[in-house]
Amino acid sequence: MKKHIILLIVSLGIGVGVLKGQIQTGFEGNYLKDGIVWTGDTASFLHIDGELRSNHSVLNSTFFITTPSDTFSMSQWNLDVRLTFNPSSANYVDFFLMADSNHLGFARNGCFVRLGNTQDEISLYRLLNGVETKVIDGVDGLMNSSNNHFNLKIEKYGDSFVLKRKKPAENYYFTEGSFKLNLKLPKSFVGLRIRQSTISFVNRHFFDNLYVGKLIPDTFAPKLDSLIAINEHELKCVFNEACDSNSLVKFNNYKVLGINRMPDSMVYLNFKSVKLVFKTALNVNTKYQLQLDSIKDFAENYVNKVVKDFFILRPDKPSLFDLLITELMPDPEPPVGLPNKEYVEITNVSGRFLDLSNCTISDPTASRNLPAMVLFPDSILVLESIPSLNNSGDDIVLKNVDGQLIHQVAYTDKWYKDPAKSAGGYSLEMIDYNQPCLTEANWRASIDAKGGTPGKLNSVKASLPRDTFGVRINSFNVLNDTILNFVFNKSFDTLSLNQMKIAINQSIVPLRVLSKNLAQTELAVAIDFSPDNTKTYQIEMSGLMDCEGTIQKEAFNWQWTSKAKRNDIIINEVLFNPYTGGKDFIEFYNQTDFAFDLSEYFVADVDNIGQLNNYYKLSTGTLVLKPHQFLLLTEDTNYVCMTYKCANPNALKLRIPKLITMPDDQGTFVLVSLLDEVIDSLSYHKNWHSPLLRDQNGVSLERLDKAANSNNPLNWHSAASTVGYATPGYENSQKLGQTKSDKSFYLESKTLSPDGDGFEDFLILHYQLPLGDYTLTVNIYTSEGVFVKKIVNNQTIGIEGFTTWDGTDYNQQKAPVGIYILEIVALSVQNKEVLREKLSCVVAQRF
Repeated sequence: MKKHIILLIVSLGIGVGVLKGQIQTGFEGNYLKDGIVWTGDTASFLHIDGELRSNHSVLNSTFFITTPSDTFSMSQWNLDVRLTFNPSSANYVDFFLMADSNHLGFARNGCFVRLGNTQDEISLYRLLNGVETKVIDGVDGLMNSSNNHFNLKIEKYGDSFVLKRKKPAENYYFTEGSFKLNLKLPKSFVGLRIRQSTISFVNRHFFDNLYVGKLIPDTFAPKLDSLIAINEHELKCVFNEACDSNSLVKFNNYKVLGINRMPDSMVYLNFKSVKLVFKTALNVNTKYQLQLDSIKDFAENYVNKVVKDFFILRPDKPSLFDLLITELMPDPEPPVGLPNKEYVEITNVSGRFLDLSNCTISDPTASRNLPAMVLFPDSILVLESIPSLNNSGDDIVLKNVDGQLIHQVAYTDKWYKDPAKSAGGYSLEMIDYNQPCLTEANWRASIDAKGGTPGKLNSVKASLPRDTFGVRINSFNVLNDTILNFVFNKSFDTLSLNQMKIAINQSIVPLRVLSKNLAQTELAVAIDFSPDNTKTYQIEMSGLMDCEGTIQKEAFNWQWTSKAKRNDIIINEVLFNPYTGGKDFIEFYNQTDFAFDLSEYFVADVDNIGQLNNYYKLSTGTLVLKPHQFLLLTEDTNYVCMTYKCANPNALKLRIPKLITMPDDQGTFVLVSLLDEVIDSLSYHKNWHSPLLRDQNGVSLERLDKAANSNNPLNWHSAASTVGYATPGYENSQKLGQTKSDKSFYLESKTLSPDGDGFEDFLILHYQLPLGDYTLTVNIYTSEGVFVKKIVNNQTIGIEGFTTWDGTDYNQQKAPVGIYILEIVALSVQNKEVLREKLSCVVAQRF
């Protein structure tokens, strides 16, 4: 028996056992020898550590014990019950208060408390002529647990039974209900009946502190458990115990202070609850006080002028910016002065009472309901770990019951504006609650000594200068020829969509809004317009407002993008052997009048069997390569442009996280579309560099002719020394000129000076033939007829093209200054025609 129960027994002076018709036992020692005569299945119960425990191993059976008891006009039954299982319809306990037989299986009349059954409840049953009837229906699901421990108290006032229960740690009993039961038995027995089905329920019933006898005096006045404003006309009062019904329904026992009003009518609900009805409506969203007086329980304990506050709430559904996310703790470690917990703080700035029922808070991966409550004006709600917050950044969204946006904060760790505080332990706080449209500018790290101010006024709260700029376009792209997608710097007012206009080259075009995101920062519209993809248009948006009503007109130039075909975008320069510690780069060139969206293209490796792998996207978002524009692609644009001159301000300089691996000796890579269509490819080799280079490190290969084959070794040459050995993002230092002739063979220049300065570093021999089936051989001789080098050996050529001589002999040594002869032989496979020609050139040297 528990210590506090022993003290209670001593103070009452009733001891243990049977005293004046009463039964009291803590089931200590041998419970059968404590002065109480028990009958029934006594071997099925056992004393264990101060409790009575079941000891019955027969499955699918019922067993019991009983003892005689007296019933008084004012009676009381107490019992502690502990069941270490989840009960069911075949596993429950009946605590018999009264039975007309000492064999509970044969009892025809009586009453008992059942713990368990299908509804997992504690209820009172009447037994009349062998028929069981539930007369007090307890709370369903109460015992839906694997460990149930309750203190039972049943009080009898004349013919009224009141069923109460509480858990051991609770201070007050909860009244399950009351029922009038006129039950008079010639002999009465009290006892326990247990129903068990399987082995998992055996020996798992525990009982303690049984009391059966006269009603123990109650010296506590009833307490008002709850005062519920049903509506403007009705209040419901619920007490913690059964009360005298006459005192419950007296009008003058209730008074609304301030307006000095009593209820106009009463509705009796049960022994512990009543409804007060007022003909004239009380004001909604107003604080009142109800005074209760002269209400008594059955023990004649009175409530004397107790005052209880109440509101008659008519809460509103929150809408846009009624609730604001005003503080976030994404990274509580290491703690500064607050608990090591993430939290989100929400403030009601609407000036109204807001119903949070079925409102949600979410991030991109999880969503949870807000507490079902009413948040008062200027009140703050702090939510812990709802949802989990990412340290580096997240998108937290509040929505109402209809799924409409209330507020959204898409933060990053840059918002701290303090590297030390972004490392953890400090919250992010909103600065100006009056400018919810602002994003990063309206947030910073908490300056409170504890690291945050959850539930309090923000430490950084201040008034920021008013944002006088309207909604501005952060980015824009075209989903197809007729659908435009805009991303804005802040939320726009949805009502202003009705007045928004789009003009193209100053002509307003019909539009239709297709979609907008929840944050109202992104908008897709369909327009009635057919663009010419080779032209640039001026697009102007007007009429769109932010949440503060500011209008901003935006205009920009745009060329509709196209799908690139083979050689529309070419590989124009490549650095695969950078200086030590440097970075590779690739230069592309758009040689068309069309624009291309780089987010639709990839650079990919080619493996040993010619399969594409290791795709690297050129851009994760829309990025347009304009007509005749250069693109520099590298992992480090700063390094490339500091090492070499990035002389073209109009070039796209694109830094990507990872570029394909380009070996120093040779490699292959391709430019492909989303559909794996090859736009251009390059299989380079280090031997393509000028043999006169002393060191290839840090020297790029430049394409000579944009129209010629990318994989022709003669179409590439080392960049000139005069430009620093690379030209990233602008015209190559080594390239073909525009010389034209009507001859079959001609030289672009008759002079070459192979010194790497970018001027006539190599000799260019052009050819243009009537058929495309010739084989070409070109030998170089001195003016005295000494063989120098064979630069083309029986090579199949097309109708038009070129070949080069780098000014070296067959030993790859630089040819001396002087005059040289090119012996050219072209043989037609089809008609056996032979074309022969000799051209002279000069190897020169600058001084």
